[in-house]
Amino acid sequence: MKSTTTMNPFFEVSRNPIFTKVDGREIRLAKDVLINNDTGLPIGIVSKNFNVITNKEVNDAFGEIYSKFKIKKTMDFMKKGGEVWVRRIVFDDDMFTFDVGNGDTQHIMLEISNGFNTTTRVSYNISLFRSICSNGMVFGRKNLFGLNFTHMRNNLEVIQNTFELGTKEIGENIIPTWQKWNQIPFTMENMVEYLDTKEYINNEKMKERILIKYDEIMTREKHSETLFGAFNTLTYMMTHETDSRREDTSNIFSNAYKKYERLANEMYELPM
Repeated sequence: MKSTTTMNPFFEVSRNPIFTKVDGREIRLAKDVLINNDTGLPIGIVSKNFNVITNKEVNDAFGEIYSKFKIKKTMDFMKKGGEVWVRRIVFDDDMFTFDVGNGDTQHIMLEISNGFNTTTRVSYNISLFRSICSNGMVFGRKNLFGLNFTHMRNNLEVIQNTFELGTKEIGENIIPTWQKWNQIPFTMENMVEYLDTKEYINNEKMKERILIKYDEIMTREKHSETLFGAFNTLTYMMTHETDSRREDTSNIFSNAYKKYERLANEMYELPM
């Protein structure tokens, strides 16, 4: 997994009013600026009714979940110096570990996120983390299970209470889907046809770059020419082959990551 952060995600947040001058008069605007106290830099401009929920509060809401199970790996990702925070927790208990086939082990992964602007919500997603390499790979989280809430109310207890529903959904529906994918042939020719159906792969050079990288990873990682092998390859590209243009922003916020993630997610729409 690339581009985790060294920044402290549990920084304190201060809230300050915003003023402007009109004809020499100082006027209070109907907005506040939020400051990362560790860096002294702004991380969001919000309305007066925005309820500031810190990353520590979000993380603490899941403390009861953490204490019950063994944790395999914890990863933090930051956007623009703290504007958005994502934490991924991979569980290592038997009840949260699945085998799709050929010893290919998947672990339940809880992703929690929080932000300090009017567009980012408190949210969580449950997905799977594939332990095929030292860094691991993340599987199509938006197709699995999750919830999000605005900052207008504190709904952290609701998020906690739905965690069990998400893990049940994965065990009953997602794993059987991947087991079927393991039996469905999917060649390079199929991938060419798949990319041709995507309007966001909007030029031949882009498609060619994807196919070259796809073929390279399929060969190097020895993925099978099945639908599951193709899915593995796209998620590998998403997790390992993307970078952010900003030094203070993790790769999961990059356009390339989002494009590969979309390609992987839309494989669920293919006929089986």
